[in-house]
Amino acid sequence: MPGRLTLDDSDLMVQAAMDGIGIAYVPEPFAQDELDSGKLVIVLPDWSQPFPGLMLYYPANRHTPSALRAFIDLLKEANRRQAP
Repeated sequence: MPGRLTLDDSDLMVQAAMDGIGIAYVPEPFAQDELDSGKLVIVLPDWSQPFPGLMLYYPANRHTPSALRAFIDLLKEANRRQAP
């Protein structure tokens, strides 16, 4: 969508929306304080799908470098801690 302002930083996008420059499409946690205070509102809620979190895809049928294996193990452990 063409416009006069294009940003690639969620915090700046929230600030621009707060300044009345336009709307911002950002992950909800970036604007949660502003949403809770009523300074910003969600528009087009039907187009705002829930985001379950990040996914990690990697080739499991090949040798996994030790750094990637450590990262995968860290993510798995963090996910186990967050599970209800």
